[in-house]
Amino acid sequence: MCDDWDDNAEVVVPHYATQAFTRSNGDTNRNWRDNSQREYSHRSAPREDRRNGYRGGGNHGPRRNNGNDATAIKVPSKFVGRIIGRGGTKISDLQFESGAKINVTKETDGNETVIKLIGDADAVAKAESLIRDLTIEREYKQFNPEPKQEEAPVEEEPVAQWQNPAPKPAPTEEINWLEMFKQCEENEKAEWAKLPPIIKEFYFEHPEVTAMTDEEVENFRIENNNIVVERTFKTENSKPVPKPIQTFEQAFHKYPEILEEIRKAGFVKPSPIQSQAWPVLLNGEDLIGIAQTGTGKTLAFLLPALVHIDGQLVSRAERGGPAVLVMAPTRELALQIDKEVKKYEYKGITAVCVYGGGNRREQIKIVTDGVDIVIATPGRLNDLIEAQHLNIKFVTYVVLDEADRMLDMGFEPQIRKVMYRIRPTRQTVMTSATWPMGVRRLAQSYMVDPIQIYVGTLDLAATHTVTQIIEVIPDDDAEKFKVVRTA
Repeated sequence: MCDDWDDNAEVVVPHYATQAFTRSNGDTNRNWRDNSQREYSHRSAPREDRRNGYRGGGNHGPRRNNGNDATAIKVPSKFVGRIIGRGGTKISDLQFESGAKINVTKETDGNETVIKLIGDADAVAKAESLIRDLTIEREYKQFNPEPKQEEAPVEEEPVAQWQNPAPKPAPTEEINWLEMFKQCEENEKAEWAKLPPIIKEFYFEHPEVTAMTDEEVENFRIENNNIVVERTFKTENSKPVPKPIQTFEQAFHKYPEILEEIRKAGFVKPSPIQSQAWPVLLNGEDLIGIAQTGTGKTLAFLLPALVHIDGQLVSRAERGGPAVLVMAPTRELALQIDKEVKKYEYKGITAVCVYGGGNRREQIKIVTDGVDIVIATPGRLNDLIEAQHLNIKFVTYVVLDEADRMLDMGFEPQIRKVMYRIRPTRQTVMTSATWPMGVRRLAQSYMVDPIQIYVGTLDLAATHTVTQIIEVIPDDDAEKFKVVRTA
């Protein structure tokens, strides 16, 4: 009920009907004609005149009823304010919707107020129905709320229900994580088994190497910068370590094209790391090569990689990606490896170097066109893999060059992410200048019974077996550029 409602005043709300006014040629007000005089007549006449007819305004003679009926209804007084609404807006809407005139009187009968409805029978019935909806129906809904159609009625709980203990949650099913991990590994193995098998063994031991005694092998290793060879994680089923080779012919006598490329490069004899690494890698073993900078580690893993690519069952044209992946810590080292690879032409094998700061669009084009060897830094490599420009699913030969530096630079997460995407039966090569715990952990995670080759000491100093030549050139940019180009 409205707070500003005055029960002592008689409320008569006018019906806001649409009116049309016309004017004649005269100037006075009597020339205005009101087409809805019924709504506003008798308002200023005495009550007796309103009963017996009213003369004036051009409507002479007694007032005609025009077929309108007057009906009185009673509503609870507390709903009068709801019927009238703020500023009379609600009662105006009711009159407009029903077509009847609604008069809220000050007559009361106990807790009820009399409301008069004036109009034809249909209009009065409509107005009464609308008023009942505002009072009786809403009063019923207030004390008897109906449940929503989409929700079931909620039963009232006893007052003391809060004293009862909360129901125990249903027991959850215990997850057997070990069983889930085992199932995951089995599913991964089944997926990798769908790929063609990897051919790893390409080594044919030369008769001269076979004829070497254990003493001769030991003396050769000592004389060649103290080569130490052993199984890193030796087991009872580990195979014996291959004997070292002393000449290029002993390693590649079955691959004359490789020997021809070596001859073109002008090499005289294998370096200590090469003499022991080539028999190991051509035999399909995983290798950890620990040697100082400048001892020929790149060529030690590169030439076996060329033989490995050409020896696979799936032709290079049918593969969906590269067969050899070389990861390097810096773009300078990656470019150096790429330059070394392109010195040797073997069976049309192609290579690309991808690194951060290079032309990404050009690198993507070369990769998508198809290459056999990808030399990459870990960051750009992951970028191309995530963008699905590079598919490493068919990689069967992986090299982690200078693994200790990559770990020092914080690339271990990127390395592990890449290695997870490569089939576990791959052949893996890892080179390093030192043997810290991080490199050992990486080898234990991704290598199968690897052979470890030490050459010289395990410090980071440059090797004394490398001859360094200092060339002094004039302080001229053109001359410097010429020297760099011919280097």
